[in-house]
Amino acid sequence: TVSNTANIDSPVLAQPQVATAHGLGAPPLISICVPTYNRERGLRTLLQSLHLARLRFGNAIEICVSNNHSSDETAAVIDEWRLPLGLKILQQASNVGATLNIIAVTTLATGAWTVLIGDDDELMVDNFGRLLELLRSASPEDWVLAGIANGNGQEHLLHSLKEGNHSKKAFRMKILGTSLDPYGFMGMHVFPAAARRKLAALTIEQAKPWPPIALFLRELDHGMVHVFKPAIMIQAKGGAQLFWNAADCAKVWLSRIRVIANVHSTSASYYVFSRVLMLRELYSWQNLQLLAAWRVYEDEDFRRSALPAYLQAYTNTGAFAPLVALHLVLVVGLRLVPFSLLRLLARIAGKHHYISRYARRKSELQMFDGLGRGL
Repeated sequence: TVSNTANIDSPVLAQPQVATAHGLGAPPLISICVPTYNRERGLRTLLQSLHLARLRFGNAIEICVSNNHSSDETAAVIDEWRLPLGLKILQQASNVGATLNIIAVTTLATGAWTVLIGDDDELMVDNFGRLLELLRSASPEDWVLAGIANGNGQEHLLHSLKEGNHSKKAFRMKILGTSLDPYGFMGMHVFPAAARRKLAALTIEQAKPWPPIALFLRELDHGMVHVFKPAIMIQAKGGAQLFWNAADCAKVWLSRIRVIANVHSTSASYYVFSRVLMLRELYSWQNLQLLAAWRVYEDEDFRRSALPAYLQAYTNTGAFAPLVALHLVLVVGLRLVPFSLLRLLARIAGKHHYISRYARRKSELQMFDGLGRGL
């Protein structure tokens, strides 16, 4: 659990000079929640963009930050913006891991809606204003999926979905069509206060390392899903992106099987949906690529832990287990292929330089190792 000794501050902020339609005595329309750890430069860039939003939208937004016991100057950056942004701050007494820090920062929130923003992202203020207009008329049972821009400023996660409203039950079929790949970025999920309370109740086994996905799957029984395609933030705009060891990346993606299995929905149809979704995840192109990358880039780890990891995932499919047989054949086949043959095939295909480039980046970006920063 999150330490109760952490400090929570909620300083008073002078009202911006820009008029807003949000009543002065009303709770915030949306809480922007920022979990952060050892990324001072990216965090400063993000907070600068949030300052523009605070000036424009005033008390319609509140900003909450949880510092996961950073060892760099992250605390100083937070203190610098404490008064200008009226930050609500949680200082973790020890590093509780990214998953628990994500959950913890939302406990500071009081807004009708909540969005989580990574400490290396940047808010797109104009589009965020359009999102606020949508939230003013949305039902508290609804869920909003907002667009996310890549480094070129182009929305890149929701392009396959139709903008507008979808019933949550119908949206299950869309998820089966896309897999969960487009929904893993936490900043795209805008959820109501009632869902926030459910997020706080999740155990680490239920949530790690995908708390927004775990919550989203639990909320697919009632209300609507609003697909809002304008990008509300730029992904990884403010600093070095994390480096993911190929083995760690494959294992993290595979953990979505466990997250799906740990959703105990009241809907009788959820069992079939969840098992089909597990199969969709196992056979998704993204996961097959990660499986191959694990074998090519982290040969020793693959030989030691790939088969046990996948066998554990297969057990979650229950009555659908016979349908994983082809995937098991693929894992075993990759395990038996000599590594020297894989290197030869990579050289013939002109891709051998990827192996050396991966090793170089792994060495250079040790401080930004994804798993090492603690999920």
